[in-house]
Amino acid sequence: MALTDRLPIGQSTVSHHLKTLAEVRFVLAERHGTSTRYEVNSACLERFPAAVHAIMRQS
Repeated sequence: MALTDRLPIGQSTVSHHLKTLAEVRFVLAERHGTSTRYEVNSACLERFPAAVHAIMRQS
């Protein structure tokens, strides 16, 4: 499912934020043709759990 289908913001805003997160390696980007698959960097999950929870809106 596309991330934009789950968020109340536009595709360009989602792309901008994902690009910023990829630049700091918080998410890892993998190109597949004309689309990109993003995955949270597992090292960030381990080292910065509070930041991950805040960004992903988990408690």
